[in-house]
Amino acid sequence: MGGQILDFAWRELYSHETPRGGRYIASCILFTTYAGAGRAVGATPDGRRALTPLADSAGPFAGCDRRGPTAMFNSVTTLPLHLAVGTPVINLRLQKQMLTQVEGLRQTANLVRAYFAKGGLQVQISVVSKDDMLAARRNPEKHGDLIVRIGGYSEYFTRLSADLQDSVIERTEHGVP
Repeated sequence: MGGQILDFAWRELYSHETPRGGRYIASCILFTTYAGAGRAVGATPDGRRALTPLADSAGPFAGCDRRGPTAMFNSVTTLPLHLAVGTPVINLRLQKQMLTQVEGLRQTANLVRAYFAKGGLQVQISVVSKDDMLAARRNPEKHGDLIVRIGGYSEYFTRLSADLQDSVIERTEHGVP
């Protein structure tokens, strides 16, 4: 259903000119706007509570991707990504061991290649544990160098608002099966 809605909305958007004669551009790049935008939206069927941040990417709401990264990527590639001139961003949080073991590196590379082969356009990978982020929240002065990917760019975790920190902490942390 999401694919049908985006297909309709993006094609409709492209059928109109801007007031100055240009074209509108469809996109799923949210940067940090998803927190403020969520303050005007009621609860959603995926378990997101009313007035909380929306999904931080073209992927699922934080923590709702419980069937693994392959299922998440397969779901996202059912969207009409070819219509989004502004790259639809997908945030993926991995356990550190995924990128410190040879097998985890191989699996991660294969996962990302498969996503791109199916039409995926951009993956932002954060390799930060929930414990590290909670420690940074408790003692920001000791964790000023902790960087996370957030809706289209990298940011120091301790500089994010509490709402944005919560949304990054709540992301599913995928690991080696």
